[in-house]
Amino acid sequence: MARQLNHDDKRRVLNRAHSYLVQNMSLTAEVLTHMRDKGLITENDHKDISDLQTEAMRNRILLSKVSKQEKGGEGGYDLLKSCLREMGHAQCAELMEEKERELLTESFGLRRTEGKYAYILSPKT
Repeated sequence: MARQLNHDDKRRVLNRAHSYLVQNMSLTAEVLTHMRDKGLITENDHKDISDLQTEAMRNRILLSKVSKQEKGGEGGYDLLKSCLREMGHAQCAELMEEKERELLTESFGLRRTEGKYAYILSPKT
């Protein structure tokens, strides 16, 4: 059975993808409305984010909100990926998935390494 991402993993993925997402997401009024309609952000979030002066600021605030609201299951992280795909930002969702694979590979590698060292360091009987 494949390991699923937990809340901390999803936050790590957002941290790893942060620079790219801040530079490449385009939170137009249409995109923000779509995100609000899907339940990713509230009406107040929509207004607050829309009122920010730069796209980078809008993107940072959205990513911060998503990171904080994620509570497992179909949380903000999964909705963000879905909304990005639906609104023409598939490259952003794909980068997030690439970072997920990296994280899971590192996690698997660490477990294997720890097991290997545990075997090597265990006393011979």
